Amino acid sequence: MARHSELNILATKEHKKHKRGLCFPCVPLWPSLFLLASCLLCSCRTGMTVTKTMVAARASSAVNIDGVLDEEDWSRAVPYGLFFSCDRADGQVQPEEGGIFKLLRDENNIYLAGRFKDLDVLATGEADDMPHYKLGDVCEIFLKPQDYSWYWEILLTPRGKKTGIFWAERKQKPADGTEHRRLDLEYAANIEGTLNASEDEDGGWSFEVGIPLTELANPGRLNASGDWTILVARQNYFETEDGRQREFSMCPRLTRTDFHNAEEYGLLKLAE
Repeated sequence: MARHSELNILATKEHKKHKRGLCFPCVPLWPSLFLLASCLLCSCRTGMTVTKTMVAARASSAVNIDGVLDEEDWSRAVPYGLFFSCDRADGQVQPEEGGIFKLLRDENNIYLAGRFKDLDVLATGEADDMPHYKLGDVCEIFLKPQDYSWYWEILLTPRGKKTGIFWAERKQKPADGTEHRRLDLEYAANIEGTLNASEDEDGGWSFEVGIPLTELANPGRLNASGDWTILVARQNYFETEDGRQREFSMCPRLTRTDFHNAEEYGLLKLAE
């Protein structure tokens, strides 16, 4: 999808001016823990190879998918921050409207939850299986087995809608045209503010998703051997005087804004 190769939109100041009348620095969520997650990022210096691993902690009990993140297990999971790609023109590393995500697992599922600061929560897609990356704010999860060319892209919106996209190989849809495959995911989101109302100021949105391991099989399977890779990304839309803009961020940090650059995905480790 060509959308991920677009240049990052450097419109943060205009966004703040539109929403509040002045610019202000973001107060990051759990700042001390951001430092922990940032040590797992790739280096932007050419020629350096750094292992990037994201750990899904083992859940002690079933996760209630309600978008609230109030289970004790989430407090034990490692928080990972979102970052701009290394080619960003102004050298900024993290978005002012930042956020975190965490991973859990049990015998049958991978769980991912996140909280995103967002002063202008936008999502116009009203159903599952829509191209939500064109319709407003979205979290994107890319899961790819290391030994295969195919991978999944999962779109999650603050409106509680979701889409699964199967890619036969990098940026190539299956020959039969069935790139949108319904995934049996349990998903919920919560908004702090008002949806699609740019005249006021929102706090952000949170979400939880449960991904059954059997849903990811195509012919591979997700297991604890670390043979799958992951990218978690965000498209943050906002209204400006010049129209709707969007900003791209991701983890691990990519050398350029191309969410399909699977060679730079992080390793996914399922805790025992």
